[in-house]
Amino acid sequence: MYASRKYEMFFWDNKATLAIKDSEPNDTGRYRCEVSNRLGRIESTGSLHVYSESHSTVPPFTQWRM
Repeated sequence: MYASRKYEMFFWDNKATLAIKDSEPNDTGRYRCEVSNRLGRIESTGSLHVYSESHSTVPPFTQWRM
């Protein structure tokens, strides 16, 4: 993966970040970050699940009447 209008990669304060703009369900998957230098190599993986707008994991707002 390379930096583009959709994907931005940042490295700051010893932390790597991948930003996915306008994420959509087909961005769902397993992502891997690999870093190497003259001292060695390390990698980290993570999973991302993107649901459609109609799927909400946040409970709906409830209004209380007084």
